[in-house]
Amino acid sequence: MNATDASERTEQVLVFIEAYMRDHGYAPSRREVAKAMGVSVCTAQRDLASLREDGLVDWTEGVNRSLVLVEQDLNARWQPVAMTAGTAVDGLAGVSEDVGVPTPGAARTAG
Repeated sequence: MNATDASERTEQVLVFIEAYMRDHGYAPSRREVAKAMGVSVCTAQRDLASLREDGLVDWTEGVNRSLVLVEQDLNARWQPVAMTAGTAVDGLAGVSEDVGVPTPGAARTAG
């Protein structure tokens, strides 16, 4: 197995854990992860350890079903962009739609 296969499988493990927790309300066991991925418990443990190393999952040693998905800081995923007020934002260039902002105290009209 090459590194790409292992990376794809760890992504699949993450998706499986999320779905399992959503469906059951608790974390899967390592054996359940292994069965779902079609690998040995040892391989599943290695995949989980890789995800833990990447900060995507965690668990309490010696505690069954203590696997948790670690919430990621969205700021860590996005590079900050320096911009000046009034400049176009990538993906929004050419958009000229104005959005009305209500004036405090202005009368509302029935629509």
